Amino acid sequence: MESYQSKFFKLVLRLSRRKQFWQKTGEELERGIQTRRLLEFEPPGVVVQELDVEKHEQDGHFYYILQPKEQTSDLHILYLHGGAYVNRITSQHWHFLARIVEALDCKITVPLYPLAPEHTFDETYEFVLPIYNEQKPQVIMGDSAGGGLALSLCQYLKEQQLPQPEKVIAISPWLDMTMENPGIQKVDRFDPFLALPGVIEAGEMYAGDTDRTDYRLSPMFGDLHVDAEMTVLMGRTTFSCRMRESSFKKQSLKVWIFTTLRRRNGAHLSDFQLPRGTKGDRTDYRYIKRSTESPFLTSVNGLIFNYSLRTWMASTA
Repeated sequence: MESYQSKFFKLVLRLSRRKQFWQKTGEELERGIQTRRLLEFEPPGVVVQELDVEKHEQDGHFYYILQPKEQTSDLHILYLHGGAYVNRITSQHWHFLARIVEALDCKITVPLYPLAPEHTFDETYEFVLPIYNEQKPQVIMGDSAGGGLALSLCQYLKEQQLPQPEKVIAISPWLDMTMENPGIQKVDRFDPFLALPGVIEAGEMYAGDTDRTDYRLSPMFGDLHVDAEMTVLMGRTTFSCRMRESSFKKQSLKVWIFTTLRRRNGAHLSDFQLPRGTKGDRTDYRYIKRSTESPFLTSVNGLIFNYSLRTWMASTA
């Protein structure tokens, strides 16, 4: 059941007309992107005060490392922020990450990867991969476009025969950049934040000359037979992933991956912005905590599709 806080937050999104940004295309969209680039993207002062924050530069781009003042665990997460591959990280992301650091006593590395339209996906991979190889995180995590990138990156690591993370956590991931599933049109009118015209064009900017069915852009079209345990959290009205949900289940079953797919009624990809202590906030943080700690993932409420073919086959052999 959708929480009252989530319903109220979606109403606020509609009243703020955030969806109108993604109705734009062409030069109007590019101007909108450049305007949003003027917003502050550095960690807020309160985050810097509460945590140990390091800023690093690599090839003209930056990445941050957040960790507790006195960390006692060795848990390390690589976090890939959302924004349709065109928008910078937001203050809401930083507060969300600070709360994860606090809840899990972990270190989080946050690459501010190259964005479209100035850059394409291959430059993003060239920036993120060295950071991953150097930092060696146990978990790759991301939201929206960053969630899709997390799933694609794991497939790329396997293809290149590079070490894979232990776990992947994707929050409302962008699974299919083509956006051609006919059901997406039905969901579009319910999504309070995103709209098809601008999102499709943002994907085209990021893809460059590469076909958008390439798994590095759309993880749905790749080989999901990776070593990492995958946790996918999504809402019923998030068109970036909702219409590919059944296909994702079938693909996961086909290749025998341990996967947890958790769908909370009415949840939206922006629900991580819910105020601290609300029902949706408490539920998802507890779930993320369990996802990073337990080898066999369990939910705390809501609808969940949870299976492990590896375990099932072992028990029936």
